[in-house]
Amino acid sequence: MQLNGYISTLESRISLFIPLIIISIILAGILLNASKNSFVPCMQDCGETFYAEHSAANFNLYGSKYGLLEDNSTGPDIDRKPFLYTHNVNIGSLIFIAFQALGVSSLFAKQLVTLLAFGLGLFYIYRITHYITNQYLIGITALLLFASEITLVLAFGLNALRGWHWLGLFGLAFHVIRYVRECNPTYHDKLGIFLFSFISFCIGYEFLAFSGLVSLFIILFCSKKLIYGIQTLTWLIASVLIIFSLRQLQVIYVLGFEFWCLDLFYSATIKLTFMSNFFSIPPLSEIDNFYAIHNVSRPGSSPAPLSQVWLGIMHMLKDVTLPTAGLGSTISIFAGIIFSVSILCLRINPPILFNRQSSIKSDLNENYTKLASQFYIALLLGITFAMFLFGGLSISIYMKHEFPMLICLFLIPKSIFIIQSLTYFLDPSTTKKIKVIAAALVIFIIVDHVITQIENVRAIHPMSVGWIPTIQKNTSASYVISWTPMSIAAFTENWALGIKQGAELRILDRIKRNEYPFTFEDLITPDQQDTRVISDISSIRPDFWVYFPFDDRGDLHRDWPWLSAIYKFKSELKNDKNEEAFNNFSEAVIANPSLAIASQGKDYMIIDLRPIWSHLGKQ
Repeated sequence: MQLNGYISTLESRISLFIPLIIISIILAGILLNASKNSFVPCMQDCGETFYAEHSAANFNLYGSKYGLLEDNSTGPDIDRKPFLYTHNVNIGSLIFIAFQALGVSSLFAKQLVTLLAFGLGLFYIYRITHYITNQYLIGITALLLFASEITLVLAFGLNALRGWHWLGLFGLAFHVIRYVRECNPTYHDKLGIFLFSFISFCIGYEFLAFSGLVSLFIILFCSKKLIYGIQTLTWLIASVLIIFSLRQLQVIYVLGFEFWCLDLFYSATIKLTFMSNFFSIPPLSEIDNFYAIHNVSRPGSSPAPLSQVWLGIMHMLKDVTLPTAGLGSTISIFAGIIFSVSILCLRINPPILFNRQSSIKSDLNENYTKLASQFYIALLLGITFAMFLFGGLSISIYMKHEFPMLICLFLIPKSIFIIQSLTYFLDPSTTKKIKVIAAALVIFIIVDHVITQIENVRAIHPMSVGWIPTIQKNTSASYVISWTPMSIAAFTENWALGIKQGAELRILDRIKRNEYPFTFEDLITPDQQDTRVISDISSIRPDFWVYFPFDDRGDLHRDWPWLSAIYKFKSELKNDKNEEAFNNFSEAVIANPSLAIASQGKDYMIIDLRPIWSHLGKQ
């Protein structure tokens, strides 16, 4: 008995030690790569990290004047007109503001929290796959698959908002499934449900829908006893209501009850797929005017009919998601659905998942086969329903821009198939034919995974951040930037403005003709600036212009015939507009004798505009 106890303890420690080592190596690699990019790597997306750092800079400027609502205004005056964003919480902003309040201004220190959250999310991926299968090897395999998914997982490791995705989703799912399965649920699970509901909400309303609906289906499918299901559901709903109410009180405190009522109504009617069928709203121009009057940012969105949502999902699934995931992952998700439905509805135990005659006793016995299937169907249905609930928004965020979420539906069944196929291959009682099939399946999945990652990486156009150190050395200067102005405002103590895509060459042409370079039409959201700065366009005289090509990946439609050609090099699909745009801009700058280049990298340029203002002043 004592020996068995030692063995059990050793296995338990090994099952935790190995994933922690793997995660530590992953985080160290992400951090090492980020050190070359000012700790804001932009392989996929980094705008939300700039927004978080901008929020910290705003906190330095005016503290909690606007109740910690995100302010997109980029002027340095405490009495400036704000440009508030009320429609989602950015957990990165909250963390960065908290650090700023404690006197920690280092972006490196703030990003360490993001990295830690990302690592904990990976750990929860291991924990939940281990829990539902009772095989730590499947948990390790799932962890390795996520850790080697570069563009859809690792690329977001230091995104101050998206790096929290896996922690919010799988942290909540783990504590919910343990609560409904264990005979003695502890306060840790109640605390976990509240904490991870809070994290999910702070990622976004639509993300809370994903986490919440996945948890709801876990309660419906996985509850061992009805009473535990009811208790868990009650605690989950209470947690969400408390968190949701706190956010509403925050908006009411800053903008008033009347604004909150209309804001909530407009947002729900526009963003929820079915709401526009039951409620009528004013024209979008009138709604935009309402938000403009209150100095509130409303990102462009409109009601999406269910038919359009369906077509959008099918288009993105075929042309973006499945090609990015790869053929092996595509097969895995369909096989996972078929096997899970067979197990739950037809009470069939597919031999690839459960082998009654195996002389090697698999830990994935009949009970855990059923639990794994229940969890996977809950995950699938939760994500699917949430996609349709916030249709237009979800398609843009999780499919068009490929933010992390959907890949978990591919990788979890893939990890089970790998380990169970290996179990079959190593089983002495398995026939030679089955061994060959099992080995071929494992080899195919692994090779496909490797090739897919190589092609995804080759298709990436990382956004340059080489300009950040230059800005940090000259924080007293004012800037215009060929992108969102919040990115620059995060690092300068002066004002910043954005320039619309396509306006760059027009501006250079005016400079060449000795004309004033900017017009209101050239600028991004000029209404967010203090009226004393932009009431007269000629008063906008920035010291520097930071240029790099816009990130066009979001508009890339991948016409990849994945059924007729198993692999097509994604380098062929790379968008070369950025390189062409940079070359054209660079040639125009060099040819313009009025311009001086202050700093230049492979794909960015900082232009000193101060000589232009001196020249115009003499005219």
